[in-house]
Amino acid sequence: MDKNYENIINLEHFHAPGKPYMKMSERAAQFAAYKSLEGYEYDIPLDKTPDNL
Repeated sequence: MDKNYENIINLEHFHAPGKPYMKMSERAAQFAAYKSLEGYEYDIPLDKTPDNL
């Protein structure tokens, strides 16, 4: 295991006290914008980077 993470790997997941968990539908809405990018991976060649466009 990477020694950089040994001190945090077994920590309990943080949850802010007094703050309710977000509904699954609300969580999904936060990432919906990324779903609109689906399909573009076929239009962008993998060997293209900002340095060699």
